[in-house]
Amino acid sequence: MKNEILEKIRDFLINKKDEILQIQKIRIDEMEALIKRNELTWNNAKLLEEYSSCSLASASMHFIEKFLEE
Repeated sequence: MKNEILEKIRDFLINKKDEILQIQKIRIDEMEALIKRNELTWNNAKLLEEYSSCSLASASMHFIEKFLEE
């Protein structure tokens, strides 16, 4: 039963991968904008990296919650 649920969640996330990756692309675009403005510092890069990881995790959780509602 547990494996079946995990498989369904995995399949659901695979189907949503484009939406999840779009969230990551936004973070990359933000970093590129900082580079173009010469505002990319080590602190900015670390913050964006952490923010990006959190965004990916929260996007995944958002889609898992939607899956569980269905």
